[in-house]
Amino acid sequence: MNKVKLTIFGRPQAKKRHRMTKTGHSYNPQSEIEAAIRWEMRQQLPDYKPFLGPCCLTIEATFLRPKSHFGSGRNEWRLKVSAPTHHTVKPDCDNITKIYADCMNGLVFEDDKQIVKATCVKQYGEVPRVDILAVEI
Repeated sequence: MNKVKLTIFGRPQAKKRHRMTKTGHSYNPQSEIEAAIRWEMRQQLPDYKPFLGPCCLTIEATFLRPKSHFGSGRNEWRLKVSAPTHHTVKPDCDNITKIYADCMNGLVFEDDKQIVKATCVKQYGEVPRVDILAVEI
């Protein structure tokens, strides 16, 4: 059973829709972001052979808490009682999964159609990042 663990530091990204120009051509507004994510993945997988069979994907997206979740003055480091425990705002889990799965095409697996089970967790933490675990079944 093959496993791949990846950590991409920085604010978790979400897949955006393709855009259309005035002349009717479509383009990907995130091509530079996707290229940066793929580059980071390649650095962590220098000589890796992609999965050929079905696989499971687990993604943990960690976001920084906004300042509004904390008190003020001498309590600026304390969470407010009203601060939410779960990250329930945008981006959506499915869009987070889409961009990272697309970036893993040809690196971790041949194509993202091989994913038979995907789990995404959005959480708050100290360091913004995306932790990815892919397991070949």
